[in-house]
Amino acid sequence: APSMAQPTMAQSSASPDTTQIARWNAVVEANPRVFSWQAHNELRHLYAMSGQEVRSMQQADTLLAHSPMDFYVLSILADWKMGNDSEAAVDSLTRRANLYGNLPFLRVASLLQAAEIRRTQSRYDDAQALIEDARSSARKARKGLPKAERIRLKTYQKLADLQSQSLRLYRRS
Repeated sequence: APSMAQPTMAQSSASPDTTQIARWNAVVEANPRVFSWQAHNELRHLYAMSGQEVRSMQQADTLLAHSPMDFYVLSILADWKMGNDSEAAVDSLTRRANLYGNLPFLRVASLLQAAEIRRTQSRYDDAQALIEDARSSARKARKGLPKAERIRLKTYQKLADLQSQSLRLYRRS
């Protein structure tokens, strides 16, 4: 069995070492029933730094499956533009949602975050369209997922419902 010792954090300025990726994968594989945010985030980072964006986004999807609407992960998906460049943040979030549409948690969370940004801009119709896209994506994705993943995705559907209800209140005020 792989050692439970946690690998050290990767140096962000250095090229990620494949042994670091192997070590973090071993941590995940040694504990298949226990979610490790740290291990999956390290893998996300290491894959991104080694030019493996698809694998990095798969890790982001896993993080969002277990940590709904994780602001840190969504900030990364928005290219760190939330709060200082809303247009660029929405562009990054929707681009990734469309590019990685096969990753349901990444897609739905990105669309919901983009909708929230549009709401703060009082662009209610745009926000509602993004919410509806997220709802539709979640509905479609649930059909092909194992039960545990369907339950997790149902959380996002409920978040979309709440976001839509909240949006109706903002429109009235």
